[in-house]
Amino acid sequence: MSRIPDADVAADAGPMRNNLHRTLNNNLNMAGGFAALARLVHTASNVPHRTRELAILRIASMLQAEVEWGQHFKIAQMVGVSVAEARAIRDGDLTMFSQAERAAIAFAEAVDRCRVTDDVWAAAARHYTQVQLLDLAMVAGFYGYASRITLALGVEIDAGLSRIAAS
Repeated sequence: MSRIPDADVAADAGPMRNNLHRTLNNNLNMAGGFAALARLVHTASNVPHRTRELAILRIASMLQAEVEWGQHFKIAQMVGVSVAEARAIRDGDLTMFSQAERAAIAFAEAVDRCRVTDDVWAAAARHYTQVQLLDLAMVAGFYGYASRITLALGVEIDAGLSRIAAS
């Protein structure tokens, strides 16, 4: 159970009508900023959707963030990530991914660990533009942040979504 009681969420909130947003809406100003950045890392990013979701799944699995995993396990499948690929990401097995995807995943891991070495940067830069790497850093940073918020506040995974171990 969440450590903070649910707040109201507008009926027309769409994807923002979930357990995380019910918790965040206890402070509408902060919730608005969170939602705006969440929207932008999806709509204003130059990173391919599939690559973005692979990075998010990796961050969520590294942090054992059930809420973010559950939401993005579903989204990832909509952009072409198979269940087998999601399981591989979860387990840290990158052998089934292209060199570009492996570089993006390694870059996202390094961003989350605050350890983007010159080698990690160079490997990712062979496949992605500087703007795409900026966007990928934003995605990895945001989903590390979002995952940590859900963990700190004890936000429960939404009903009907897959848990990390069950995926």
